[in-house]
Amino acid sequence: MGLVLVCGFACVAGCSDSGPKLYPATGSVKVDGSPAKGVILVFYPTDTNNKFRPSSVTDDQGQFQLMTIKPNDGAPVGSYQIAASWPADPDEVKPAAGKKAPAAPGISSDEDKGDSFDRLGVNYFNHQTSNLKCEIKAEKNQIPEFNLKKPSSKPQPLRKILEGE
Repeated sequence: MGLVLVCGFACVAGCSDSGPKLYPATGSVKVDGSPAKGVILVFYPTDTNNKFRPSSVTDDQGQFQLMTIKPNDGAPVGSYQIAASWPADPDEVKPAAGKKAPAAPGISSDEDKGDSFDRLGVNYFNHQTSNLKCEIKAEKNQIPEFNLKKPSSKPQPLRKILEGE
Protein backbone atom coordinates (compact mmCIF):
# COMPACT_ATOMS: atom_id res chain seq x y z
CA MET A 1 0.00 0.00 0.00
CA GLY A 2 2.87 2.41 0.83
CA LEU A 3 4.42 1.96 -2.62
CA VAL A 4 1.04 2.58 -4.23
CA LEU A 5 0.72 5.79 -2.21
CA VAL A 6 4.19 6.99 -3.23
CA CYS A 7 3.43 6.31 -6.89
CA GLY A 8 0.03 7.96 -6.63
CA PHE A 9 1.42 10.99 -4.80
CA ALA A 10 4.37 11.43 -7.13
CA CYS A 11 2.39 11.26 -10.36
CA VAL A 12 2.47 14.57 -12.15
CA ALA A 13 0.52 15.81 -15.13
CA GLY A 14 2.65 16.62 -18.15
CA CYS A 15 6.04 15.34 -16.96
CA SER A 16 8.73 15.68 -19.60
CA ASP A 17 12.41 16.44 -19.93
CA SER A 18 11.58 20.11 -20.41
CA GLY A 19 9.99 20.91 -17.08
CA PRO A 20 10.31 23.85 -14.71
CA LYS A 21 13.62 25.06 -13.25
CA LEU A 22 14.23 22.95 -10.13
CA TYR A 23 16.18 23.87 -7.00
CA PRO A 24 17.72 21.46 -4.48
CA ALA A 25 15.63 21.07 -1.34
CA THR A 26 16.47 18.97 1.72
CA GLY A 27 14.99 18.62 5.17
CA SER A 28 14.26 16.24 8.01
CA VAL A 29 11.34 14.71 9.87
CA LYS A 30 11.07 13.71 13.49
CA VAL A 31 8.12 11.91 15.05
CA ASP A 32 7.73 12.38 18.79
CA GLY A 33 11.29 13.75 18.90
CA SER A 34 13.03 10.90 17.03
CA PRO A 35 14.17 10.70 13.39
CA ALA A 36 11.54 8.83 11.38
CA LYS A 37 12.44 6.44 8.54
CA GLY A 38 9.93 5.94 5.74
CA VAL A 39 7.76 9.05 6.10
CA ILE A 40 6.25 9.90 2.71
CA LEU A 41 6.08 13.63 1.98
CA VAL A 42 4.18 15.18 -0.90
CA PHE A 43 4.46 18.91 -1.56
CA TYR A 44 1.32 20.48 -3.06
CA PRO A 45 1.87 23.88 -4.69
CA THR A 46 -0.40 26.71 -3.56
CA ASP A 47 -0.03 28.26 -7.04
CA THR A 48 -2.60 26.52 -9.24
CA ASN A 49 -0.41 27.15 -12.32
CA ASN A 50 2.26 24.84 -10.89
CA LYS A 51 1.10 21.30 -11.67
CA PHE A 52 4.18 19.60 -10.17
CA ARG A 53 4.07 17.85 -6.80
CA PRO A 54 7.57 17.25 -5.47
CA SER A 55 7.87 14.31 -3.08
CA SER A 56 10.30 12.29 -1.01
CA VAL A 57 10.63 9.48 1.52
CA THR A 58 12.77 9.92 4.63
CA ASP A 59 15.90 7.82 5.16
CA ASP A 60 17.12 6.09 8.36
CA GLN A 61 18.04 9.47 9.88
CA GLY A 62 14.73 11.12 8.97
CA GLN A 63 16.44 13.11 6.18
CA PHE A 64 14.93 13.72 2.75
CA GLN A 65 15.76 15.31 -0.62
CA LEU A 66 12.90 16.44 -2.82
CA MET A 67 12.33 15.05 -6.29
CA THR A 68 10.00 16.34 -8.96
CA ILE A 69 10.88 14.43 -12.13
CA LYS A 70 13.86 12.27 -11.14
CA PRO A 71 15.49 11.41 -7.79
CA ASN A 72 16.89 14.34 -5.81
CA ASP A 73 16.35 16.88 -8.62
CA GLY A 74 14.65 19.39 -6.32
CA ALA A 75 11.47 21.42 -6.64
CA PRO A 76 10.11 24.43 -8.52
CA VAL A 77 10.09 27.81 -6.79
CA GLY A 78 6.91 28.43 -4.83
CA SER A 79 4.87 27.95 -1.69
CA TYR A 80 3.77 24.47 -0.74
CA GLN A 81 1.38 22.73 1.63
CA ILE A 82 2.61 19.29 2.61
CA ALA A 83 0.95 15.94 3.21
CA ALA A 84 2.77 13.32 5.28
CA SER A 85 2.08 9.62 5.71
CA TRP A 86 4.03 7.00 7.69
CA PRO A 87 3.02 3.48 6.63
CA ALA A 88 4.49 0.35 8.16
CA ASP A 89 8.12 -0.38 7.29
CA PRO A 90 8.07 -3.53 5.12
CA ASP A 91 11.18 -4.78 6.95
CA GLU A 92 9.23 -4.72 10.21
CA VAL A 93 6.35 -6.80 8.90
CA LYS A 94 8.12 -9.55 6.94
CA PRO A 95 6.70 -12.85 8.14
CA ALA A 96 8.82 -15.85 8.98
CA ALA A 97 8.37 -18.79 6.61
CA GLY A 98 4.82 -20.13 7.00
CA LYS A 99 3.80 -17.40 9.46
CA LYS A 100 1.50 -14.39 9.15
CA ALA A 101 3.11 -10.96 9.14
CA PRO A 102 3.24 -9.37 12.59
CA ALA A 103 1.98 -5.82 12.99
CA ALA A 104 4.69 -3.17 13.06
CA PRO A 105 4.95 -1.11 16.25
CA GLY A 106 1.92 1.17 16.33
CA ILE A 107 0.42 -0.53 13.27
CA SER A 108 -2.22 -3.16 12.92
CA SER A 109 -3.77 -4.70 9.86
CA ASP A 110 -7.30 -5.81 9.04
CA GLU A 111 -6.32 -8.98 7.16
CA ASP A 112 -9.79 -9.49 5.68
CA LYS A 113 -9.63 -6.15 3.88
CA GLY A 114 -5.85 -5.81 3.47
CA ASP A 115 -5.83 -2.51 5.32
CA SER A 116 -2.67 -0.65 6.25
CA PHE A 117 -2.62 1.93 8.99
CA ASP A 118 -0.82 5.25 8.88
CA ARG A 119 1.23 5.65 12.06
CA LEU A 120 0.47 9.39 11.93
CA GLY A 121 -3.30 8.86 11.73
CA VAL A 122 -5.17 11.52 9.78
CA ASN A 123 -3.29 14.48 11.29
CA TYR A 124 -0.95 15.04 8.34
CA PHE A 125 -2.53 13.01 5.52
CA ASN A 126 -4.38 15.95 3.94
CA HIS A 127 -2.12 18.79 2.75
CA GLN A 128 -4.89 21.33 3.31
CA THR A 129 -5.25 20.50 7.00
CA SER A 130 -1.77 19.24 7.98
CA ASN A 131 -0.41 22.72 8.85
CA LEU A 132 2.87 21.68 7.18
CA LYS A 133 4.13 24.41 4.85
CA CYS A 134 7.31 25.60 3.20
CA GLU A 135 8.68 27.98 0.61
CA ILE A 136 11.10 26.87 -2.12
CA LYS A 137 13.36 29.67 -3.33
CA ALA A 138 15.61 29.99 -6.40
CA GLU A 139 18.61 28.69 -4.43
CA LYS A 140 19.70 25.63 -2.45
CA ASN A 141 16.92 25.12 0.12
CA GLN A 142 17.13 23.74 3.65
CA ILE A 143 13.53 23.13 4.69
CA PRO A 144 12.92 23.63 8.44
CA GLU A 145 12.57 20.35 10.34
CA PHE A 146 9.08 18.88 10.57
CA ASN A 147 8.30 17.74 14.13
CA LEU A 148 5.30 15.43 13.90
CA LYS A 149 3.30 13.70 16.62
CA LYS A 150 1.71 10.26 16.64
CA PRO A 151 -2.00 10.37 17.45
CA SER A 152 -3.12 9.41 20.93
CA SER A 153 -6.03 7.43 19.48
CA LYS A 154 -5.88 4.30 17.33
CA PRO A 155 -4.98 5.19 13.71
CA GLN A 156 -7.64 4.75 11.03
CA PRO A 157 -7.09 2.38 8.10
CA LEU A 158 -5.73 4.20 5.04
CA ARG A 159 -8.67 2.76 3.08
CA LYS A 160 -11.08 4.72 5.28
CA ILE A 161 -9.01 7.90 5.06
CA LEU A 162 -8.90 7.67 1.25
CA GLU A 163 -12.61 6.94 1.02
CA GLY A 164 -13.40 9.83 3.37
CA GLU A 165 -15.15 7.66 5.96
